[in-house]
Amino acid sequence: MAGETINSKSSTVLETLREDTTFEKFLEKDFDAKGYANNVIQSRAIGECLEKLADGVRLLDKELHSQVVTRHEDLLQQATGIETLEGVLQMMTSRITSLQLSIERIHQQISDPYEKIRTRTSQLRRLQTTCDLLRRVIRISYLTKRLESQLKGGVKETTKAAQSLNELGYLMEGVDLSGIEVLDKDIDWIKNARKEVTSQAQNMLTQGMETQ
Repeated sequence: MAGETINSKSSTVLETLREDTTFEKFLEKDFDAKGYANNVIQSRAIGECLEKLADGVRLLDKELHSQVVTRHEDLLQQATGIETLEGVLQMMTSRITSLQLSIERIHQQISDPYEKIRTRTSQLRRLQTTCDLLRRVIRISYLTKRLESQLKGGVKETTKAAQSLNELGYLMEGVDLSGIEVLDKDIDWIKNARKEVTSQAQNMLTQGMETQ
């Protein structure tokens, strides 16, 4: 009777594995670890799957340990049941190892291109930032020279000078231009020019009101 009980327990564990959709594939003779790994990755449930497989291994380990401890004598007489469980455990452990290796290889195949894309994207972003900064520097230098000429024209060029200052303000807004030697002097000069043009505009406004 004891032997029948042991075989019954072994059969119950094996039946549980066969009925489970996750474990039944591992009991198939034509099990494909790589194909299974691909399916797991596509389902985006890698962690959940590995955890369930680990639970299956623990279930088999626990069953083996329980039978060895509580049914030692019976197990000696019913070695066939133990060998079957050990065979299943060894097979599942081997296939889980193969599955983990396949997942690692596939992960490597995915992560390498991703890392290259991330690096290229970062380089492109920096290149775009540099190009934008260069365009601003060139435009600011041009407008600064034009503003110098406009200020030399006196009051009659005040409106044009104000327009140049407005565009310069737009180009310099929200951008850190400190440390760009070619602009250091220009930036200080532009600040003074803005004060001068503002003063001229106020004088023109005052004179206009007085003549009315």
